[in-house]
Amino acid sequence: MIDHITIAMSDLQKSKLFYESAFASLGYKLSFGKVSVFWAFAIGGGSLFEIQQADSEPPLTRLHVALRARRKTDVDPF
Repeated sequence: MIDHITIAMSDLQKSKLFYESAFASLGYKLSFGKVSVFWAFAIGGGSLFEIQQADSEPPLTRLHVALRARRKTDVDPF
């Protein structure tokens, strides 16, 4: 299961407005964030879709996908 996905956007404010509108019909809502840095949308099941400002320093890469596991021992074989 996907825990969260983070994608870098060149215009964070426009992207936020776009995703707020697009996700409304699915019942997904803005959950938290920080102006000019990132926004996170709750997309059900505890998962998040996140957007970050492209010119900010990313934590890892410009595209980040985090998977969820029940136990650490499930991760080792993966």
